[in-house]
This record gives sequence, structure tokens and C-alpha cells, in this order.
Amino acid sequence: MKQVLPNCVNYFMVVTLKNNSTVQGVLKSVDAQMNMEMANVKVIDSDNQPTFHDNYSLQGSTVSSIRIPDKAIKEATLIASTLSPGDSSSPAMRESGGTDHLRYNEL
Repeated sequence: MKQVLPNCVNYFMVVTLKNNSTVQGVLKSVDAQMNMEMANVKVIDSDNQPTFHDNYSLQGSTVSSIRIPDKAIKEATLIASTLSPGDSSSPAMRESGGTDHLRYNEL
């Protein structure tokens, strides 16, 4: 997951939280603890009530699952296959544009 999530920056994500809320928006940053900053966010609480936020912060320990764009997974796989052992750098290979079909991934 550590190789995939950094490649999801600027992609639309759907994050399910442990309290059964869902956070939908564009990932702006993520750190090693999976703390995330998102933009243009719609939060749907456990009672199915939506709220909207320009910016939203998520604590990684509250995340239950993440739907990751297929394109980001493919990029992470490609990057991982080209890195030498011990090399943690990743070249910028992201294309701008729309969102791809989302795949559900359990953490």
C-alpha cells in the first residue's frame, strides 16, 4: 500500500472509515501512517447524511478500506518493477485527466 497510495495523489478516491462513514474526494497528500488530505470532499455519515467540504483531513488509523483507481495501481506496479532494491524514489509518471474505473481494496 505504501507504494500505491503516493501514486494516487490528484486521483478521486473513496475511503470507508471504521465508523462506516464514506469519504469521497481528490487525494492531495498521504504520509507513511496513511494520514490523508483530500479536496472537494463529500462525507456520507453512517446515517447516510452527506456533508460537503473544500478540504478534509483523515487520520490513517480511522481508515477501514480504500477504493484505488486502477491506473494508480498499474503505475505503482510499473514503478516498483523498475526500482533497484533499496531505492525508494519514484519518478513522476502521472498523467493528468479524468478518473479510471475504481477497484475496491481491503486494507
